[in-house]
Amino acid sequence: MRTRVALGALCIAVACSGGDGQSDAGVDARPVDVGVDVPPDVLLDATDAAAIDAPSDADIDSNVDAALAPDDPGWTRLPGFPDACFVERARQPEAVLSFHWEPCADSLPSCQMAVLDRSVAPLDRVVTVPSGNDSRGVLWWRLLDRDGGRSIFALIDSSHVLAAWRAGPFLNGYACDVSPAAGQNGVGVETWFTGVGRDRGAWVGVAQSSDLSTLLAPVWSLSDSVVGVGDFLEVPSSSETTFAAMTTTGHIVAVEPPTAGILGDGGEPVVVGHSVLWNWGDATGATAIHVSALGGRETEIYGAPSGTHLYGVRADGAWITWRAGADDPTGVHFPLNELWAAPYSETGPLVAQRSWTDLVNSGRSGAIGDGMFAYDGYDATLARYAIYAVRLSDGARYEYALPFDASSGGVQWGIATDPAWVTRDEVVFPAGRVHGSERLYTALRIDLTALTPQPLP
Repeated sequence: MRTRVALGALCIAVACSGGDGQSDAGVDARPVDVGVDVPPDVLLDATDAAAIDAPSDADIDSNVDAALAPDDPGWTRLPGFPDACFVERARQPEAVLSFHWEPCADSLPSCQMAVLDRSVAPLDRVVTVPSGNDSRGVLWWRLLDRDGGRSIFALIDSSHVLAAWRAGPFLNGYACDVSPAAGQNGVGVETWFTGVGRDRGAWVGVAQSSDLSTLLAPVWSLSDSVVGVGDFLEVPSSSETTFAAMTTTGHIVAVEPPTAGILGDGGEPVVVGHSVLWNWGDATGATAIHVSALGGRETEIYGAPSGTHLYGVRADGAWITWRAGADDPTGVHFPLNELWAAPYSETGPLVAQRSWTDLVNSGRSGAIGDGMFAYDGYDATLARYAIYAVRLSDGARYEYALPFDASSGGVQWGIATDPAWVTRDEVVFPAGRVHGSERLYTALRIDLTALTPQPLP
């Protein structure tokens, strides 16, 4: 199972920026796509099984139609999972947590932060649903049910809980989890488990953002003819009709329940409607952007010029963006420091334009939407974190810096993951604040209309 470093106290160090964003296909055994792996301290031995009262299918079936108390999520076990590790969904997700927005701590200007009012378990962190497309309005909250040894995931928009799942217990070396993807007008979710030997299972569902009921019973299950034994799905993206992911062996898989297939090879797929775009590199090291769909033909729509490397494709149906940088003669890529963009096209060639020349040490792929691209970075000169939003039509860039006082007891703000969404008016991103022994996990909402953009150099 993949073991990423948890955010812990906050993940404020520069090394937690997320790496170079390239695929490590073939290395890991099982991804956790939102950066929230199963904590090692809840992997239990068989002797602990009796301490966890896993509900039986009969118990759940008999209560599906029963009225729920306002504070009862109504956890209902999804079919197909073993008793050693299973996933439940909440029939009443609004009972899992509630929150509101208020002015940011430390009097940060043009800023609101999400404040948790109540929850059924302690808040562990707030992360994004990194789908690579315009997934505005969607965040992913993770709670830790320490008494039950489970993880709770709540998918929320800017004001409501849309859906919630609970994963666990974790017995006899098993792991189980939930991997969401949110895109334009749609949400996709993979629920999965893996265990000793070849024991595994995965289910995928997609739904319109306005009606998530079809996520309650995902209709496509992992097939060895599509995803081989020992291979898994990671880095998901979704629309209201299509779910796509890359496998650990580097295949691009598209799912339109109940149909699925391999579109090609590469990494970091992005779904726009029924189409899937992805990064691709051949044996010579040349990199390109490819697009296809189930039943369609794979097409290269852009190839990186010789001596350069691209990754981090984002697309929303209006624009396509990617990262670019120069290659080292040894084959090791320099840090990518340019943002490129083109009007959206599935036939190519793309009319590429440089949209910014310095991405300020950002190691993640960013977010796209509403003619904007947003990303986070660390300014080593000023020793602080900042969020940036680039207007793709002309390359003008907005910058919003966060206070960072490295002295003992000073206030330190950090950025946890990619931005959640960006529009012409706002950018929203998970963040954390440390002040002495105090820890705050939240999401910040920055008013871009109050900022003055910098012109493209």
